Amino acid sequence: SRNVYHKAPFGAVKSESVIHFCIEAEDGVFIHDIFLCVFKDGESVKNYPMHYVGKRENYSIFSVDIELKSVGLYWYYFSVNSEKGNFNLYKGQNADISYEGALYQITVYDKEFSTPQKMKGGVIYHIFVDRFYRSNDSEAVFAKSGVLKEWNEPVTIVDSDGVFRANDFYGGNLRGIIEKLDYLK
Repeated sequence: SRNVYHKAPFGAVKSESVIHFCIEAEDGVFIHDIFLCVFKDGESVKNYPMHYVGKRENYSIFSVDIELKSVGLYWYYFSVNSEKGNFNLYKGQNADISYEGALYQITVYDKEFSTPQKMKGGVIYHIFVDRFYRSNDSEAVFAKSGVLKEWNEPVTIVDSDGVFRANDFYGGNLRGIIEKLDYLK
């Protein structure tokens, strides 16, 4: 999804714009059908048949163009019907495609949206509360699950068992931001 050869345009898309998808199947297995399976949060899956468009090296190329009309968060995966059986393909680790994994995501925003003129060329600060500053306020609330780390410990991307959990936190809080308002100003 991060390579415009496989999905274009890159990133979020305007409503009613055409999105191009391309997937390659290694030679040696006969593919009956490949479908791009797309659904919006709370709605049913729509299957778009992908069409054979040619070859590249030892791969058969299948593609489809779709148009998502309404604003929202969409999810997708691929469904393959081959001589070796039927299976789905998902987003694997390290941008690989996998038989198991997460769904790919498409964010569709209103085609009429434009950045306000006063924001163009401006600077926006995003404060990640948990990592910004920890107040010593005894009333501060900390998460009840996960791993509370010391302030200077590195962020853990993958736990020691090789699994991505994103369950570490550092205890930064809103009171910490309030205490640093003069610095932010």
